[in-house]
Amino acid sequence: MGIIKFVKGEMKKTFLKPGIFVVTLLLVIALSVSALLFKPENRKSDIIELTYNSYTTVNDLYSTTFISSDANNQYSKNYFENRYINPARNNITNYKTELNNALNSKINELSSIIDTMIADYTGISGYRNLALNSDGKVSELQKDEAKKKLKDDLQNFKTTFSAYVEGDIDFFYLLLNKDVKTDVDVFIASIESSIFSDSITIEHVAVVNKIEEMDIFNTLDGFVSQIKPFSPSAESVIEAENYLNKSIENLNEIENEILTFYLENPSDNSKDAKEKYLLLLTKYQQTSINAYNLVTLTINEDALKGYSDNEIQEFYQFKNYNYKTKYEIREAKAVSKYYLDTKQYPFEFATPLSLSKSSNVDTSVYDFMFFALSICSFIIIIYVVYLGATMITGEYAAGTMKLLAIRPYSRRKILFGKLLSTIFIGLLFLILTFIITFIIGGIVYSPTSLSILVIFNSDKIFSASGFVVILIFFLCKLIEMMFYAILSISISTIFKSNTGSVILSMLVYFVSFILSIFTTSLGFLKYLPFVNTNLFGYFGSHISSSTLSTSYIDSMFSSVIANDMNFYISLAIILAFSIIIYTITSYVFRKRDIK
Repeated sequence: MGIIKFVKGEMKKTFLKPGIFVVTLLLVIALSVSALLFKPENRKSDIIELTYNSYTTVNDLYSTTFISSDANNQYSKNYFENRYINPARNNITNYKTELNNALNSKINELSSIIDTMIADYTGISGYRNLALNSDGKVSELQKDEAKKKLKDDLQNFKTTFSAYVEGDIDFFYLLLNKDVKTDVDVFIASIESSIFSDSITIEHVAVVNKIEEMDIFNTLDGFVSQIKPFSPSAESVIEAENYLNKSIENLNEIENEILTFYLENPSDNSKDAKEKYLLLLTKYQQTSINAYNLVTLTINEDALKGYSDNEIQEFYQFKNYNYKTKYEIREAKAVSKYYLDTKQYPFEFATPLSLSKSSNVDTSVYDFMFFALSICSFIIIIYVVYLGATMITGEYAAGTMKLLAIRPYSRRKILFGKLLSTIFIGLLFLILTFIITFIIGGIVYSPTSLSILVIFNSDKIFSASGFVVILIFFLCKLIEMMFYAILSISISTIFKSNTGSVILSMLVYFVSFILSIFTTSLGFLKYLPFVNTNLFGYFGSHISSSTLSTSYIDSMFSSVIANDMNFYISLAIILAFSIIIYTITSYVFRKRDIK
């Protein structure tokens, strides 16, 4: 009971200070600004939309879409097969073929071409001193033929290198750093322009000297040595094939549904009938897309498991790829597998909560809550950091620490009570903000929402209501706030200067805030607790993307997940650091002389 009484007293003291009114005013302003700034991009319906008046009956729709022979008709079975199913099938076949070859067969092939270039160059270089005809001279024709042979070798290397490095759509032979790819292209272009260009004539001896000067063969060999194999295992290819076969089974079932519906309602011209048909067509479309994604992601997940996220982000082949980390690949695969196993579809779920896009076709109360809470929690945490930073040093500055110490509380209880009061005040503001945003959002926006797929730690998926997802977000923000409360209290205890404590606490918070926004490549910094506080990102929230209207808000408040991290590592870092720093702080506070 003593600690509760102490906490109540500390909270009462805080509520009598002007800072509480300042933060309240700031939150009112933040809520008002949030209401004005919140203009999310409307989510387009995932269900195929066609102008009903352009199609007289279901028969007309069926003939114009699903069974159309037009290769460019993006709503035809033919298009779905050529765009998604056949490429997925071809990729599986190609990887099966590659698995029958040596692991580094493509790399070895490039090295072999360089060996051929070296052999042909030996003949060219020998022409400098070697007489081959009766006059003791080498004919110009022989020189030109030798030069042409080497030029053909270079062209063969260039073509082969480009084919293997470029690969095909989502099919990769090799992996190469994007900077190295640029260096190779520039180097080969310089060889072609300075030695083998048809527009210039170079003496034979000059050609030989130029080749030696540019150290062509060693340089090319150095580039090849930096190529890494893209080698999925046989098991992953078989797994991908099984997913594809199961997807095709589902497609056959949907096709039968489409055909049955068409045969039963060919002359129906009602809007309801046309909508039902388009719903079936959408299921076929999304199942096809999901099959292709699942095959690609399954193979990529396995082939990239030996590389770090930093390497993946630098690979030329992944410069325009949607997924930049192994975590994102696992997450996207888990979603696709969920759709396959449950025979459900993206249009049946709201998208992950975003700061710039509506999760439903109609903006919901939870979209607004997520937006407003993201901004308001930022202000609340700043206040908690300030409050914690002044909890101990403020007592010293006011000369009241000695009076506090002679009261019937141990120093351990004093420190813990200060921490609890800081956390409770922050929690109170979070709860009030939660309630107010819920009321405002419920009045202005739709109170209903489709369920949201929550992808926990990239592999565990469950369907939850928008309210549950917002509660998860609330709890994640609470953990973040508690961490910064402990950190600021610790700084306040260790530092004797009230101003210095506040400045350092604020500096640490803003630096960590900036780090968590702008980059996933943090090196050893990723193990700092300050950049691991975005726990909500591990529930699938980070896969939503920014858009034009509020992209600056997205940039500020959409924290990234550091490379090669996961929920358990981040949480363990936060907890371990909190326990360690609080233990040290408690020891220092108990041993410090109070004057």
